[in-house]
Amino acid sequence: MTYPNVSESDIIYIMPYTIPDAFRTWLNRMLDEHHMSQAEASRRAGLNQNAISNLMTGRIKGVTLNTAIALSQLFGTSPVEILKMAGRLESSPSDDELGWAELIWLARKLNPEAREELLRYLRWRAATHQ
Repeated sequence: MTYPNVSESDIIYIMPYTIPDAFRTWLNRMLDEHHMSQAEASRRAGLNQNAISNLMTGRIKGVTLNTAIALSQLFGTSPVEILKMAGRLESSPSDDELGWAELIWLARKLNPEAREELLRYLRWRAATHQ
């Protein structure tokens, strides 16, 4: 199904659903293992101060790709695995879903100069190999 004026990466954000208990259990375990409060984890991940609390209580109904990436960097796991646990990706996501999530995750690990070099390459590649 296609939506006008919505990119594929936005679909993860707009799909309504409830966060599975398995995700909340995992998040609680990660907080315990890393000896962090919900507020501290939100701060360290660069999220809104109450983001993790809101995920745990259901005030936020979904995990966005940006939240998954932030949590993956905080806890040292893959954003794809987080999106699976949060019910945003099927157990066997398509290669396209995995590729985009991994590309964003890897790009965020780069320093600003390397990120700019990657962007220049991607722009060149898109312009010359359409």
